[in-house]
Amino acid sequence: MSARAKFLEVFSDACEAGSIPYPDRNYLFQEIDLMSDPYLLVWIQLIDDSPHQIIEWLNSLVLFQIWLRDHHLGKNFPDQIEYISCCIQGTNSVGLLTLPDLLKSYLDNYGVE
Repeated sequence: MSARAKFLEVFSDACEAGSIPYPDRNYLFQEIDLMSDPYLLVWIQLIDDSPHQIIEWLNSLVLFQIWLRDHHLGKNFPDQIEYISCCIQGTNSVGLLTLPDLLKSYLDNYGVE
């Protein structure tokens, strides 16, 4: 099984377990489908190396998309993943905040470039 197929299986299971609404699942699936294999492999490694579960990453990406839309900004999906990774690396409060809460804090305090 390819890394992409395995990731999509994990993605699907996480969406079901985390009750991510279908419109948000569709958005995430479309973005993942457009990712090149190298970017997808980098994201898989970032998830594996982080203290956060994939469902937190997925919920953070949905939150990020809503925030970008509300602020009339755009940022491509790989850049969103990189921003979230930087939030994780830039904090020493691991375990104190969920990843969506950590992202929200960073977006509220620093915005995006």
